Amino acid sequence: MTSEQGVILYADDHVFDQRTQEGQLYGLLSKEFPVMAVETVEMAEKAVNSIGTFSALILDWEFKVEPEEGVKRPPQTPEPFLENHDFYSLIYIFSRKDNIDNLLKRKISRKFSGRVQFKTKSNDVQKDFKDIKKDLMLWKKENKKSVVALKWSSTINTSIQNIFSELTRADVNWINDLYKSADSDVSPEIEVVNLMQCILSERLITNKDLLTSIAELKNEQEPNGDRAKEVARLTRRLYYTKLDSFSFEEVPVMTGDVFVLNSTKTKYGIVITPECDVRHIKGKNGEHFELLTFERHAAKKIMKSNVRPNVSKLDKGVFYNGLKEILGTDLTRNQKQKISRIINTHEKDQVLKQTESLYKDALNQNHKRLHLLPSFYFTKTKVNELAILDFRNTVLQKSGVELESYHRICKINSPFIQEIRQRYLAYIGRVGVPAPVESLKEINTRPLVG
Repeated sequence: MTSEQGVILYADDHVFDQRTQEGQLYGLLSKEFPVMAVETVEMAEKAVNSIGTFSALILDWEFKVEPEEGVKRPPQTPEPFLENHDFYSLIYIFSRKDNIDNLLKRKISRKFSGRVQFKTKSNDVQKDFKDIKKDLMLWKKENKKSVVALKWSSTINTSIQNIFSELTRADVNWINDLYKSADSDVSPEIEVVNLMQCILSERLITNKDLLTSIAELKNEQEPNGDRAKEVARLTRRLYYTKLDSFSFEEVPVMTGDVFVLNSTKTKYGIVITPECDVRHIKGKNGEHFELLTFERHAAKKIMKSNVRPNVSKLDKGVFYNGLKEILGTDLTRNQKQKISRIINTHEKDQVLKQTESLYKDALNQNHKRLHLLPSFYFTKTKVNELAILDFRNTVLQKSGVELESYHRICKINSPFIQEIRQRYLAYIGRVGVPAPVESLKEINTRPLVG
């Protein structure tokens, strides 16, 4: 038995009765797969909260409910259970009769996007078993990423057990000691979690089975569809965490939080105050958060108005300076060649093609003063809007009360917020020194040219 096979969660109110078809199906399944069987929706909820990842869920649709004070009660369904969870596994809604409302079926199908099947139990348990087994094998074949999910979950579970054992052997009171060590400077709960995540990450990246399962996906055939848009949605999820539905009591202000600073939704601010100062600032009057501000339409102002050439009447000086504004003054040889090709051609397609290529270069973050954030959360639906941070812009100071009066939309995740802070501090901390005089340059370079 391998961890990639995973555990099946089978929830049915007749699962432990061997006289029933459900009980017999459980017996057949458990001979070939690891199966966790429960007979109530509440126990299914507890199983998911405890284990987390299953290779498949087989759910009855109607669970009997005991009468209350002699009054018969309607059966319970797993609808709320499905609403509260998002499973990356095959989900079988396996009921005796097809009595689920079609609107509800469509709602569940939309949420789980091809991962859910509605099946009616037959009178032949052997047939049901073979059908389920076949569907499980097909799901695994068509969804090779599910192997990574199962392996990842298994690795996390075993690693956490090992880590807790090691830390407890070192210090039986390790959680409280870590909490106390961080209590004076940062949010101690977050610091304990961060330390645990660091140790867990080190375990994950040294697990050969997990790394192999990820590497094996590189040859998987690319799916059809708008790949650029899919990658943009992926990037948005990696870079940002949505916070607009959370209160400040639920999720306090943290480094990387992004706020809308005006009613027209054109000015934004990123909290760049270090995490160790956040808790200190929230609790005191006269202390302020620092926000690096940026404009929503900065990308269009810099990249479109100043750079995009007018093919019929190309102002070479404005065009060249606009490119330097985006790319920085230290242009590579390849970039200079691209610029030369643009300036020396008036063919619209070529001009636009080369300009787009230079735009892409800008996303490599080579400019010392500018930082680009792809697929920013200016809106929930559009994933092709670029945010540009200019480190010359004003850094605002806001008290905790002031800050919480603004609308918070998201948080820039690690390590991307650390990259922004590092580049910003490097820019404002630079020191100007005089350039060497020509005679000094000459005496030091003459030996290099013979």
